[in-house]
Amino acid sequence: MAIIVPIHGYMRGRIGANVYSHNKGGDYVRLGTPPTNPNTSRQQVTRAILGTRASQWTAGLTQDQRDAWDIYAQANPVKNALGQDVTITGLAWYVKCNAPLVDGGFDLAQDPPVAAAPDAFNTLEVDISAATTADVVYTGDCGAGEAMQLWCSLPVSLGSTPNLAQCRLVGYSALAQASPWAATLPHSFQTGQRGVFYAARISEEGLISAFRQAIDDSDF
Repeated sequence: MAIIVPIHGYMRGRIGANVYSHNKGGDYVRLGTPPTNPNTSRQQVTRAILGTRASQWTAGLTQDQRDAWDIYAQANPVKNALGQDVTITGLAWYVKCNAPLVDGGFDLAQDPPVAAAPDAFNTLEVDISAATTADVVYTGDCGAGEAMQLWCSLPVSLGSTPNLAQCRLVGYSALAQASPWAATLPHSFQTGQRGVFYAARISEEGLISAFRQAIDDSDF
């Protein structure tokens, strides 16, 4: 799907193989084909987390808390793929903050954030020390109530550098994790294969820092 800036008015519907539409992220065009649904275990977990958080918006929060999230959403637009500011709902912000907290097994944030997103790690180095183990070394340790969220590419050739969207979630460190962290990888590497890693700091309020990248060509 591509997000577009309209140049000749708003377009809606199908033209040939393309479907033009609009959502909270802006105008977009996509190929009009049935979506794929691999229904992986990770996909099922993510869907369950998102569905549960959405239902908890009504069942688990007071009206004052929902109002506070709505106010926070109005004051904190997010960027879409084109760098445009987009205002999402309080519910969307509640899910956005709490989904990674639930995923990592941390306490929920029932109230909207009061602090800014944490800073990115100062430096990041990763060494694939065994087929399914990576030693993660970083500066700018996680503070109290903070953890690392780590992503990793599939094993690739030495000339490849997959981006974050092509990576899989490795997992979350313990709270206040000090460097180094021995992370268990979701797939197996062989000597001579490359792993591309992305790490961010997540706060106790569910806000995520910018990502740092590290690349390692395995030689264990």
